[in-house]
Amino acid sequence: MRVIEIIPLAVQIELHDEKFQPGRVLSMIRGNSSDVQTNLKNGRLMGMQLKDFTEELWASLSAGNEFDEYPISVAKHWYTKIEPARREGTKILPLAPAQV
Repeated sequence: MRVIEIIPLAVQIELHDEKFQPGRVLSMIRGNSSDVQTNLKNGRLMGMQLKDFTEELWASLSAGNEFDEYPISVAKHWYTKIEPARREGTKILPLAPAQV
């Protein structure tokens, strides 16, 4: 079995709309302004456009990478900051429970 991890942020799809998440409130940052509380009537506008997501993901999958992990958009920034340290940490942790 081969596991491929896709690490997206929000993608503009209807699942973010009020119909699928009724009563939910979203805190959004618009430009340089402070947080704005808004309902999800237009939740499908949250995140990157599906076309952009698909193109970036396909390019990443086509190029491949050593770990089969594919961060998309802004997730790349978080991934490059967190993942190397996490990998180093797993090298020093035991791989099996300690023998008692």
